[in-house]
Amino acid sequence: MKRLQDHRRSNTHLAALFFAPTCFIVALGIVLILSLLKTSALRLDQSQQSAELRLAKSVVTTLVTALEKSVADYANWDDMYDQFAKSPDPQWARENLGPYAIDAFGLSHILVLAADGSIKYDFTPQPEADGRPDPAEIAALHGFVQSAMSSWRVETITSMGGAISIHGRPHLVAMSPIAVNSEARKLLGDMPQNALIFLQDLDENRLAGIGSAFGLTGLRTTFGADGIVPLDDPLNTPGIVSLVWTRSQVGSEFVSDAMPSILIVGATVIALFVFLGFGWAVIVGRIRQGARAAEEANHSKGQFVANMTHELRTPLNAIIGFSEIMSKETLGPMTNPKYKEYAHDIATSGQHLLRIVNNILLFSKIEAGRLEVDVERVDLERTVADVVRIMQIEGERRRVRLVQDPFHSAVMVSADLQSLNQILFNLIGNAIKFSDEGGEVRVGFGGLMAGGTCRLQISDQGCGIPEKVLSVLGTAFVQGDNTYSRKHQGTGLGLAICFGLAEHMGASLEIASVENVGTTVSIIMPINRAAVGGSSQPHDTTQDLRRRPVAALR
Repeated sequence: MKRLQDHRRSNTHLAALFFAPTCFIVALGIVLILSLLKTSALRLDQSQQSAELRLAKSVVTTLVTALEKSVADYANWDDMYDQFAKSPDPQWARENLGPYAIDAFGLSHILVLAADGSIKYDFTPQPEADGRPDPAEIAALHGFVQSAMSSWRVETITSMGGAISIHGRPHLVAMSPIAVNSEARKLLGDMPQNALIFLQDLDENRLAGIGSAFGLTGLRTTFGADGIVPLDDPLNTPGIVSLVWTRSQVGSEFVSDAMPSILIVGATVIALFVFLGFGWAVIVGRIRQGARAAEEANHSKGQFVANMTHELRTPLNAIIGFSEIMSKETLGPMTNPKYKEYAHDIATSGQHLLRIVNNILLFSKIEAGRLEVDVERVDLERTVADVVRIMQIEGERRRVRLVQDPFHSAVMVSADLQSLNQILFNLIGNAIKFSDEGGEVRVGFGGLMAGGTCRLQISDQGCGIPEKVLSVLGTAFVQGDNTYSRKHQGTGLGLAICFGLAEHMGASLEIASVENVGTTVSIIMPINRAAVGGSSQPHDTTQDLRRRPVAALR
């Protein structure tokens, strides 16, 4: 009996000697992990906020550019000059300006100002809402007009755009001199005498739609220095209107949510080690058996973790390495041009890491069935055009020609706008990524189908997809064999997300591909109330401006 007690006492002593330092190491490891998580969360928050800042600037630039293009096209029309050389015909103004232009371009006000500042034309759909600019605001607009007039040339029509305040409400404004195009007038030396001005109200509904489409929560405008992104006025100087939204705190929120679990797990692990001091042989054996079973059951997830490790380490190494070089000024003062190159690499790597994390979070939401969609009536051509305009930057960077074919008729579909945008960004991005330099990616309407659906096609002339890979595309964590994955980086979540989003909003995807020839991805969507067909109005050149296809990159 004494020998048995001594044996137990000895085992207890040995277990304590072995597991006491082990528990200390585990506790220290938990502290280090928490510290690393907080540091990573801070970097993730900074990267996310930087991406939101660039996105907000890009969205506003796109809106202003589109408004400038609309007013420039109108102002370059011969009939426009002829009409405002005298008092415009009311019938002509009603059919070609007024209600027509307001509806066509989503405007809140149209003005024509003469070079001397007098008002030649003034239209707002709701004059009773006190939407007309007051004299001081007219004077400010006249100042912008004078600047545009002074830079006008016969060969080129100059348009200006930006953000201003009308009656304390933020507006986008675009203006352009009404051009002299007639050869006879040019020979007489005629110069522009009037300027066309488009005003677009940046109201809460418009901003809410933009914020929802691009993931900017609580997007709104403010005045003064409290905004995140000051909006430039037509002279390209920061104005009084700014954008503000709720800055993302993905990393910090994750750490806060995970902290209780980490502490519970840490305490459980320490308690487990103490328990193992009295029965380690049996427990370790069972753990090994369970680990082998888990390893076999999670082989595909293990491959995903390996891919993710590579995808995360590469941009993180660039961020850390280049940041250290810049902070130590290894190459000299901060004026060295190499720092700009390194800063670009840091931004690119951070964006890559952010896309991976966002895809993981979105896929997790889809898998857990927590994705909420809002199916509504969506203008398919306009939605595609918005995405194509943004993706043309990526196409130009990779020297791939991106073309949107004209639809020739209006197509309204039932879809969740945010999900449809995500699908288009992923599919067009894939088409550009897998295309060779000098290749072409086309986006076009594939026609109506049986059952009240339509088809949108995205085609490339890239490397194509091997037949054995094609059968499993859309499966989570699958991109292709190892060679295919190394050539085209990715986690294999993009298409899985597209399939999941399409299913949630009542659409579907079809993929056809021939290796070394190219790939065509079709999005099948339900038509909304059979709203398909061309306009029944007489042909008009201003209507052609609305249906003009997006120009391809050269």
